[in-house]
Amino acid sequence: MGERENLEKKYEKPVFEYLPINIIKIPDLRVTAEMPEDLLEQFKESIKKSGIKNPLKVLYQNGEYILVDGLHRLIEAKMANQKEVPCVVVKGTLEDALLENLATGKLQGRGKVTDMIKVVKYLHDEKGMSIEEISARSGYKTDYLYDLLAIANAHPDLLLALDEEKIPLGAAKELARVPIVDVMLKMLYEVIYRRMTVREVKEYVDLTLEALMRETFNSLYEIQ
Repeated sequence: MGERENLEKKYEKPVFEYLPINIIKIPDLRVTAEMPEDLLEQFKESIKKSGIKNPLKVLYQNGEYILVDGLHRLIEAKMANQKEVPCVVVKGTLEDALLENLATGKLQGRGKVTDMIKVVKYLHDEKGMSIEEISARSGYKTDYLYDLLAIANAHPDLLLALDEEKIPLGAAKELARVPIVDVMLKMLYEVIYRRMTVREVKEYVDLTLEALMRETFNSLYEIQ
């Protein structure tokens, strides 16, 4: 039995061990929980003084160690010139890592919505997972995940407003229905300024779409 096969067998169950920092791979797709500035400073000081007490979560697949949870800890360990970090390692796939990342992020506090959209879209479109399956394995409601997919191709300014928590997801979904970018952006700024509820945004969008349809109809009628 080769070394890789031995490792596959070793990690069939979770194993606690110290791994060299440079072999831990950070997936291009992942959701990173945002940490408030004051807590981040305390976190950094704690790592400097006491090191990492809470092990990172890592999945092993085909000779690679894929980070699931612990990016902040990994970064601070690198900054402190540590050579290795405590980890809990178990065999799994990239899909497992992304789903675990989603679930962990949900418990720690939601990261950027744009990151969540990329992960969910990848699992759904590239890996063929149903929204129901992603929901069951991540802990997010199916309606929420469907809403994420619905705005996956929305205007960057709309997604930025979501990331900055200036509008809720429901409001973004409604605004994404407006087909004319300039009109949608003006409405977005109005929604933010007036702090409109999702229900108010829906009514606002419905009225705007009706007005746009009348304008289009009248223009066609005039041409005839």
